Amino acid sequence: EIIDFRLKEILSNMIALDNISRIGLGAYRMSLMNNKDIHTLHYAVKSGVNLIDTASNYENGNSELLIGKYLRENNDTDLFVTTKFRYVQDHKEINQMLLEKVISKSDLTIYGNTVHCVHPSFLLKKIEQSQFRLGRNAIGGYLIHNPEYFLKAYPQKQEEYYERLAECFTLLEELVHLGRIKYYGISSNTLGQPLDLPTTTNASKLVKIAQNISSTNSFKICQFPFNLYENSAISPTIHGKSLLATLRENNIRSFTNRPLNAHTKQGFIRLATYKTEINEEISTSFDKLFDYIKKLLTQVEGQNDPMDFEIVKHLSKSWKEIGNHQAVDLLFREHLLPFFSALTQSNLNLEEFKDEKQCRSELMIIKKFYQACYIYSDYTMSKQCLGYIDNIDSPKLKFLIKENRNIPLSVCEYYLTEGIDHVLVGMTKKPYIDELKELFLKDPL
Repeated sequence: EIIDFRLKEILSNMIALDNISRIGLGAYRMSLMNNKDIHTLHYAVKSGVNLIDTASNYENGNSELLIGKYLRENNDTDLFVTTKFRYVQDHKEINQMLLEKVISKSDLTIYGNTVHCVHPSFLLKKIEQSQFRLGRNAIGGYLIHNPEYFLKAYPQKQEEYYERLAECFTLLEELVHLGRIKYYGISSNTLGQPLDLPTTTNASKLVKIAQNISSTNSFKICQFPFNLYENSAISPTIHGKSLLATLRENNIRSFTNRPLNAHTKQGFIRLATYKTEINEEISTSFDKLFDYIKKLLTQVEGQNDPMDFEIVKHLSKSWKEIGNHQAVDLLFREHLLPFFSALTQSNLNLEEFKDEKQCRSELMIIKKFYQACYIYSDYTMSKQCLGYIDNIDSPKLKFLIKENRNIPLSVCEYYLTEGIDHVLVGMTKKPYIDELKELFLKDPL
């Protein structure tokens, strides 16, 4: 009882939902293993962000550890942290739970290469791990992470899906009363979909489940993707009402992710523009790389034509058109660096090329090509973004995109004016924070 009372004191002093910054820091790609990330987190909080979103599986737990480090070093700073559970990462852990018959195989959902679980015993284990990593006995928001994978695996088991969520909600409500969390909720990619789709998570059903558990329930957070393309949350998909209207009627806050990453029918579009300057050194970087490969091949008996290799042939045609930074990293990590490792008989690591200061002199040609690919991807993303926005027929958005006003600032403010409560942005660099700073505590127009 003493412990519970102390935890409730912590929760009573926690930031209220009404006082959370409109823009939150999405820590999906942030990790304790990256020294730059702790400085970025410090800068974001100093700039006015008090909402941080993470999950137990982000960066294999290192995202939570990063936030925990910040909280330990800044005990006097008030932050509202949301984290999530459902993904099974430690298969030894889940196998032990199966061995001890704490859970059964039927409690697991296997979809593709991922394993998921929402069993109450798994929930308790995951919240303990999150509390340990965050260094907090009490968590602001605890969310069930992408439960719709159950419906992807078993689209005919709709009733069982909501029964499992009801079990979770019951335990989460108990954890609220024990003072271990303040609010709970769900993070789902299918919340805004039409109800006739088999993988849709029906928000009105979630509300009824919570109300059946307690008329004063703490189901207060729903997180889902929302951007200029994925915007079904504002359409009347739930019995003639929009997802946003349904949430507002039930005093549930909307937290949206992927605000600047639109997955369109034409492919991925980054809703941001970048300043790019393409000089001769950048535009000819592949030619220098080609000559370097040719030089290395002179040491390989019976081989002297770089175009005999698929990776070289592919790059010669499309290296200037790689659509985003992640694709550049994937290309180098999975294809180009293994190719060079074989040629040079050494183990090449992408981190060496990503480091701004360090790189072996004999590899500078590869590094300069890597940097050139990044610059061209910035150019490609900017061109795609401007073309996409030009075709959007929205006077409100056109009004916000003014001269010298950056695209991320304009579109995030647009989301707020559409009724979104909080926009989670992966602000992994200080310039990203600066360009959105004016929205942190701002009310929508």
